[in-house]
Amino acid sequence: MSELTRWLLALAALNVFNLFYTVNVFYSRQVILVNLCCLVLVWITSEVVNSKRLPVLLWVIVLSGVAVSLEGIAQWLGKGILLPLQTSGTPVATIGNTNYLGAFLLFGIFATLSLQSRHRLLIIPPLLLLAGGLMLSRARASWLGCAVGLTVFAALSLPRRWFVAVMLWAVLAGIVGWSVLPDQIKQADTLGYRLKYWQAAGKLWIDSPLLGIGFDGYRSHVYEAQAQLAKRDPTWFDGYKEPKPRHVHNDYLQALVDGGLLYFAVYFGFVVWVMAKSYRTARAYPLIRGIWCGQVAMLVAAGFFFPLRLVDTAMLFHVQLGVLCEARYNEELSGLSARMTG
Repeated sequence: MSELTRWLLALAALNVFNLFYTVNVFYSRQVILVNLCCLVLVWITSEVVNSKRLPVLLWVIVLSGVAVSLEGIAQWLGKGILLPLQTSGTPVATIGNTNYLGAFLLFGIFATLSLQSRHRLLIIPPLLLLAGGLMLSRARASWLGCAVGLTVFAALSLPRRWFVAVMLWAVLAGIVGWSVLPDQIKQADTLGYRLKYWQAAGKLWIDSPLLGIGFDGYRSHVYEAQAQLAKRDPTWFDGYKEPKPRHVHNDYLQALVDGGLLYFAVYFGFVVWVMAKSYRTARAYPLIRGIWCGQVAMLVAAGFFFPLRLVDTAMLFHVQLGVLCEARYNEELSGLSARMTG
């Protein structure tokens, strides 16, 4: 039995075990079904991906992102193809939410970086469309994740002196860009009430630290936790604009609340294992490097949102984990990347 198989079986067992103590069976079953499907995708991808199929997979990710981004841009121009622009004035494309949209487009952006070849001009149009859609989404968690992912990509791709120069220009451009953004985008109100979400999550985790309260149990018990926090501090609800959360808005805290320290350690231990084992391949070969840095971007965004709980982004994240598992020991993928970049 391979090491990958042991990780997947351990995670599958923890998901099934969660059913025996969860406080919310209805929602837990939905989460567990998605989680098990994601584990199957990791295994299938690691078994099926080869030097011919990986570029096809990456182009599918890019083109799906471009299609979604085009709808978002069309909505922003007032000419939505499938759906009209929201009353808030922010395009959501076909995804339905700005944060969801931003997280989804991250995969396409970093897939284009993986598809560098001698015909590098081919990736410029889709990259511009994807970047435009990401900017219009106003998804600040995804902006931050993208910035960190691109920084890591540059660090792995450029000589040190070029990297320093590029980073200085990027920081300068970021400062100028941020200064001209509308105040509505720069306001940190959402961070304020997310801190409340996180406090309630911490309270729930402390009450059941080892096993948690079951998948998606947060939405059932968050109000009780908030009430207990308000008893300790009567001003706790002051300025709290969104006191009815359904998610923690932090995938790391969500994992602790749902499955306790045990599930958190095994799941993110698996993610770290995959990332660590594929690091050398990512450093050496651009075909893998973009995927690896895209996973970094998603893990950063997961600190302020829940992309690992949404079906579309969770599936893509685990598909790319499967690719990195394969890249860990399959020299054929590395050989393909070397031929593509010359």
